[in-house]
Amino acid sequence: MNAKITDAAAVIRAMGLFNALSVLLMGYWPSWLGAINLETTVDYQPDQPVRHTTTVYWLGMAMMTSEELVHIANDGAHFAVRGKSRIHMMPWRTLEMDGHGHVDPSATHATYQLSWMGTEMTQTTERQDDCVLLRQSSPGFEAVQDLRAKTQSPV
Repeated sequence: MNAKITDAAAVIRAMGLFNALSVLLMGYWPSWLGAINLETTVDYQPDQPVRHTTTVYWLGMAMMTSEELVHIANDGAHFAVRGKSRIHMMPWRTLEMDGHGHVDPSATHATYQLSWMGTEMTQTTERQDDCVLLRQSSPGFEAVQDLRAKTQSPV
């Protein structure tokens, strides 16, 4: 994940100091100390909400996990999302998230408005030939991540 802090004071004002610490850490973390990576899964079953999970890794250790349920509207373009995250260093704390969004008519771009960790975040996804480009922004913070299909090793 390529995260950038554009205004640390805005991050703290939007999220509060306690919530902002993990976001500030991601934004200021030097790459030579190890990259921060995301692993996501999507589980689709007809007539059910889409189950989406994310795990944030640093040096192979899971730092945060989240699970969201995406409820797709009958028009197939709009959706509502609700989920929970846990930061592994604070297992007693659950962070709730909810939001809504839409997929454009080409089905290659989606835009989400999310409430998470006390702030409003805009998230976009763009399907490309070999990956999905994820962008996140909230007051004082921006992040970009290429999401690529995980290759399975032969058994």
